[in-house]
Amino acid sequence: MSDATLSVLARMAGDSRPATASSSDLGAFAAAVAKAVKTASASLLSSEIETSVAACSSAPLAEKLQTKPDPGVYYWVNDESGAPAALFAIEPAFAASMTERLLGGELTAPAAEAEPSILIFDMASALIDVAAPALSAIFAKLTDARSAPSLRGKRGARAKAQAMLDVEALPVCAVKLDFSYGEKEAKGAVEILFAQSFVDRLGLGGDAKPSAVAKNAGSDWSARLKRNVLACEIPLAVIIDSFATNIGELSRLSVGQTIDLDPEALSALDISAITDAGPVSVAKGRLGAMQSKKAVKLTTGIDPDFIRGL
Repeated sequence: MSDATLSVLARMAGDSRPATASSSDLGAFAAAVAKAVKTASASLLSSEIETSVAACSSAPLAEKLQTKPDPGVYYWVNDESGAPAALFAIEPAFAASMTERLLGGELTAPAAEAEPSILIFDMASALIDVAAPALSAIFAKLTDARSAPSLRGKRGARAKAQAMLDVEALPVCAVKLDFSYGEKEAKGAVEILFAQSFVDRLGLGGDAKPSAVAKNAGSDWSARLKRNVLACEIPLAVIIDSFATNIGELSRLSVGQTIDLDPEALSALDISAITDAGPVSVAKGRLGAMQSKKAVKLTTGIDPDFIRGL
């Protein structure tokens, strides 16, 4: 892989651009998040809802989840490249009251000892279904709409260990929201932990990172670099056969002339990845058909040494 490609990947990972945002920038970001969630939740629950920012701060993901319940109600959403972008942590008590409302009841005050049952867990996902597009629309207004990052996809987790997705040291910008409805309130009912790299793409680098983030920055950078490398597109070539010739014979080839191939070639196709160093064989296959179209069926797995080499 060329130095130029690695440079691009490093910039994609987010560490090559310095943080430039001020506290007021993050305040505006948090207020925009609160507005989007208010609109989404009020529409979902058909209730008058107010939201306010209880806190907005940066820290490693594991540190932010220390005080959260286990099991709990957690949902990851990805960015358009498929990388984890934001973790919704919803208090089970608020999710329980929201579930009651979605089932046709009243939006009640959160129960003190609510448990994240399967029903509560599933119903909470409805909030993310409406909140993610609302947040994406807000982000499009904060930045160039043509390059605005968006939130898509969803993956639930009930255990904190599962919610951390092996990225415990991932720097996050957490926005904790208080909810109020009628004379009832739910403090810190929803916390959205945005990956710092996702926030950086909005032009909001944030304040100085805590020392705990700096301590784990190297491993986190490596994890993000790995995710971006694995998300990169790479062209593949299916080679039927190859043979050696000389320049003289090559120059005498003409239109309509045929070239003899090994009779066994179609059953042992070479699938190659096109790299800066030339084609590299990564698997074997054979010619076949699928839905009336020519296709290549893998007869071996992808060479693990090729993936490790990246």
